[in-house]
Amino acid sequence: GQSVGLLQFGEPNGLSTIPAADTVTSAILTLHLDATYSSGTNLLFAAPVTSAWTSGVNAVTPTFTTGSAVSTVLPAVSYQTVTLDITSIVQSWINGSLANDGLALYSDTGYRGAKILGSNGGYGGASAPLLTIDYAAPAPIPEPASLGVLGLSSLGLLVRRRRA
Repeated sequence: GQSVGLLQFGEPNGLSTIPAADTVTSAILTLHLDATYSSGTNLLFAAPVTSAWTSGVNAVTPTFTTGSAVSTVLPAVSYQTVTLDITSIVQSWINGSLANDGLALYSDTGYRGAKILGSNGGYGGASAPLLTIDYAAPAPIPEPASLGVLGLSSLGLLVRRRRA
């Protein structure tokens, strides 16, 4: 079968501090590869996991959605950094349309694997997977009183121009 790596972004990591109405403008997952075991062009995929799981406990791989997967080209040499743009996945976690059960990482069927630094349960250090999120609050909607003041000031400008 296919080898699948799992990453989970549990609290306290800041995801719950992003309001559901905010827009994720960028979410980049950075992985540091220690070794690659194939040559040629191969892809690494990240797909949202769609069932709960616990590190070191699950005997079977949890389900994940390949239709929502994003990908990047894996380097053919060791000790490289790769990034995956997972903006759409993180936005789904933030707005609640998808539970944050983490990511499944998998590669092309012909690819024999890659070792991700810092991914053996201890996520500390400079080589650990890193998720960088940029987000923006929605534009504020003016209150009705503010709109009335704006309307009156515009009317005043029109009246003033006619008199001149």
